[in-house]
Order: sequence, then structure tokens, then C-alpha cells
Amino acid sequence: MSYKNIGEIANNLGVSACFGIPGGGTSLEIIDSLENNGVPFYLSHFEGSAAIMAATVGKLSSTAGMSISIKGPGLSNALPGIAAAWFDSFPLVHVAESTPTNAPPWVAHKRLSQSQLCKVVTKSSGYLAQDGVGMYEAFEIAATEEPGPVLLEIGTGCSAEPPKIDPIISSDDDAQKVLELIRISCNPVIVAGAYAVRNKVGAE
Repeated sequence: MSYKNIGEIANNLGVSACFGIPGGGTSLEIIDSLENNGVPFYLSHFEGSAAIMAATVGKLSSTAGMSISIKGPGLSNALPGIAAAWFDSFPLVHVAESTPTNAPPWVAHKRLSQSQLCKVVTKSSGYLAQDGVGMYEAFEIAATEEPGPVLLEIGTGCSAEPPKIDPIISSDDDAQKVLELIRISCNPVIVAGAYAVRNKVGAE
């Protein structure tokens, strides 16, 4: 397990600092990589405070802020700060250790569905691969359109599934219904935001 290039990626993304409370192993390796690449780590007294500080840095900078925690109770403690970033539309990438996806059911130490826990107050969630896949995606999602928090999980055996935003149009039928309403309207007014543009919603 090696995340030694994460610091270089963070530096390339313009991350100026990382806040949080690390565990052991992977999170410490990431922090070491960050500091070796000019991204300082600031230890906080509470994970929620770390998320708020990181999100504020993100709001005041050109990229998303970055915070880190252990799995389970660490992420649970970070949740108030993640929620604050969600409500205030502050860009944040929260990195959390996690139980390996291939771990047997009886491995229950600090185990919970972290993506489900954070689902209602995050734009997206995914896994960070050792080669950095997932990090660029997470920072882009957090900072673009309506800014907000993204959860990025790390851990041995975690499948490398980068975060993504689900399409706003769930099916072609839904899109056709919208277009039909536009066609039969006398004076249609269309307000198309970034979600519509990203999903290529339009009328011919």
C-alpha cells in the first residue's frame, strides 16, 4: 500500500493545507507525502473543526480545501463540518480511512457505510487509488458548479471507483417529457444551469 504521490497531486491542484486527525498507516503516509511536497498538515482538536477550516480555505482559494480523518468515529465526528460545507456551498474534499471493501463481514472494527452516512450532505463519494485516481475527480466535483463537499475513502483493498455526480436526467423518457412540455408551451422559459449543460439537456 503506497500513497506517496498524493502530496505531489495535491500540490499540483493548488492545495495549500490539510487539516484533521489522522490514524495510523495510510493516513500518516498521506500526510507525510503532503508535507514532503509543501502542503502542511494542521492537527485539530476535533474532526468537525478540521472540515470547517479546510472548507473555509477552499472558499477563499482557487481549489477545494482538504481534511482527513480515521474511519468510523473519526468520520462521524467530521460530519458536522462536512454538513456545514454542504449548507454554505464551500468546496471540500474529506479523506477518510475506511474498511477494505473485500473485508469479510465479521471484520467489524469501526465499520459502517461511510458513503451512506455522508450521502445527504456530499455532492459525491468515491475511493482514492494508490496511483491517485479519484483525487483529481474529487477536487473538480467539489469546486465546480455549486461547490460542496466530496468524500474520498482510502484503505487497503478498496476498489478504485472515482467520485462522480449522477446525471440529473434519470432516463431518456424523462428528457422527452421535459422537451414535450417545452414544445406545447405558449411562452416557454428555460433556466438551464450547469447540471443541464453537463448532461447535454437541450431542445432542437
